[in-house]
Amino acid sequence: MKSLEDELLAACRDIATETMWNHEKPTNLDDIITADEREAVAKAYYDESLRELESVREYPADPKIVLRAVRYLQGHAMPPIRDNIDWFRHSLRTLLLIVCPFAGSPPGGEPFFADLRYGMERAEGWGQEHSQ
Repeated sequence: MKSLEDELLAACRDIATETMWNHEKPTNLDDIITADEREAVAKAYYDESLRELESVREYPADPKIVLRAVRYLQGHAMPPIRDNIDWFRHSLRTLLLIVCPFAGSPPGGEPFFADLRYGMERAEGWGQEHSQ
């Protein structure tokens, strides 16, 4: 059985493959990036994941939340991102703040919870439709 850290690294490698891809010219991944370049980006994503994993473990929450969030981000990884680690860091942190809040909502922020639920229902429904 793979460790959580091994699964995180594999998921980060998948995202790096997506973000480093250039759909316009190449015929395969080797035409775009080297294995070393992809691994460097995956390692940077992985390091960010490990930082968040420590926070989640202190929360305390199921540490696999981090893996699930990283896998979710793969669906939003696009080639123009390339090696922009900030995109990954901020996206992962935002997702984890939603599921592991360290503070309540300020006055007037509560209506956003309904927006979150609506968006999650739509995304979940779309995912179920396309997995059949």
